[in-house]
Amino acid sequence: MGMHLEWTSNLSVGVQEIDSQHRELFKRINSLLDATNEDMESEVVNDTFDFLQEYVLHHFTAEQNLMLTRKYPQSDEHMLLHNGFIRDIYRLQDKYEKDGATPELLEAIKSRISEWFLEHVTVRDKALGEFLKS
Repeated sequence: MGMHLEWTSNLSVGVQEIDSQHRELFKRINSLLDATNEDMESEVVNDTFDFLQEYVLHHFTAEQNLMLTRKYPQSDEHMLLHNGFIRDIYRLQDKYEKDGATPELLEAIKSRISEWFLEHVTVRDKALGEFLKS
């Protein structure tokens, strides 16, 4: 598929805890993007869903705690985006449990996850980082 999320310094939000979690996430997304449809059968997909659920729980919780502690003015909006993403993950997982690893589902997983994170990290988390550093 040739799509990859590249971690670059301009994706850094300047908060080490958040940055290292983002880097780990990019690594996981890339291994999902690398998986071909043939080896995207259960194992890779299951591992990815397990990782994502645990990840979003920890990472989003960490971000939300920082936002609340520091009284980040856009925290409500930011949390709504997190919740929307979590809903998408569960929706994709339900589809997967119903229909298996269909090519359409794999495409949806890949594009939804990579697009969401690129937009979220480059726009939303950068803004949060700027605020936290100020």
